[in-house]
Amino acid sequence: MSNLFPPDHRVFIEIENKTSRQIDAVITKVGNFCDFEVGQRVCIVGKVDKVELQDVTEYSVHERFIVMVYE
Repeated sequence: MSNLFPPDHRVFIEIENKTSRQIDAVITKVGNFCDFEVGQRVCIVGKVDKVELQDVTEYSVHERFIVMVYE
């Protein structure tokens, strides 16, 4: 786990499954003003950014691309 923190309205995720249409992931960190929680499994349809800083790699997504939260 890194010390990076996501910007406002974004979350960091760990990708579980990726297809050409969607990404299933688990939220690992939540930025300010997001209505999501760490540990939630989500479905993403949209752009996921890869953040690389020295030896740390995180995947960041804007909350508008999260289309569903799994129970």
